[in-house]
Amino acid sequence: MKKFLIPIIALLVIFGLNQNIFAQRDQYKGRQYQRENNFEKLNLTTEQKSKIEALRLTNQEEMIKLKSELELKELELRKLKSSDNFSRKDVLNLTKEINEARGKIELARANHRMDVYEILDENQKKIWNEMDRNPGFMKNKVNRKLMHRRMQTD
Repeated sequence: MKKFLIPIIALLVIFGLNQNIFAQRDQYKGRQYQRENNFEKLNLTTEQKSKIEALRLTNQEEMIKLKSELELKELELRKLKSSDNFSRKDVLNLTKEINEARGKIELARANHRMDVYEILDENQKKIWNEMDRNPGFMKNKVNRKLMHRRMQTD
């Protein structure tokens, strides 16, 4: 009996783990499809597409720099807290720097979105605003917020 039970349990565990991996990969494909579908709805001209792509690449470069700055500050805070002796002033200063780095990231996202928005014509802006208000397939606020951030980053 044990000879049959152990392999069956092992197979169930393996299949269970694989489903999570495939689900995450499919979730990424869904986001990619959604973004591509949104740009198709806008009926962008080739000139607009090239401008938006240039903006996107510039924004990605800036975001990599800003996120690395944020991660370094967070690492610095972890190092500080793991040391034997640290002061309130040190922790508060680093926390302030971390919040400033997060603020820079949010400001860069907002600027990027507005740069793209300014490229659009009036009809495209209406479509953009409608898509922004109604993300469609997102079911709850947490997922909407994550999707919104990912679209802004890209």
